[in-house]
Amino acid sequence: MKATKIVYGLITILVLIPILVKRIKGIKDAAKSNDRVLVNKQFIYLIIGCSIVLSLTISLYSFTIKHQAPLVAEQINDIFMSCAKEGLSQADFENVLYDKKLASSLETVKYDSILESIDPQTSYDVYLSERVYKIGDKYALYCKYIRDDEIIYLEIGLKQSDNKWELATFETISEEQLAKIDSKMEFFKIN
Repeated sequence: MKATKIVYGLITILVLIPILVKRIKGIKDAAKSNDRVLVNKQFIYLIIGCSIVLSLTISLYSFTIKHQAPLVAEQINDIFMSCAKEGLSQADFENVLYDKKLASSLETVKYDSILESIDPQTSYDVYLSERVYKIGDKYALYCKYIRDDEIIYLEIGLKQSDNKWELATFETISEEQLAKIDSKMEFFKIN
């Protein structure tokens, strides 16, 4: 998510720079010729151009974070950790997912059993699998929590609904089960 925000921020800046330069130059030239109408037009063009770029960037960012499975999994993980730190129940966790439109119908959510394995008040290094795995009729990404010598794996089962990814299952998985899926699974750090 951080990388996505940085990329979209840089894209916005790189697109806005030429618009700003051209319109500010137009405003200065119009001001030198004492043409108030042209100054106002150039300023309106500047506002319109910046508004279009910002609205397109925001809509593309919003589209991206809903349609890329790793970004959806990262959001789900962030919500899980936030709810766990606040001491919220599984029902509260599910309600947050529904409110954020990250779930429409959940099959298996083992929130309480995950909390037995993970202490939300402790700092973990969190990693996400580099690939999305197809398992039956759903897709899954895997989260790896590391603290000292302790490693805990979570399976984040996703399904596609209206071309958006939504949570279907959320549970712990053993290292042996993970090795059966992909013995050479690679992970990247997300926090």
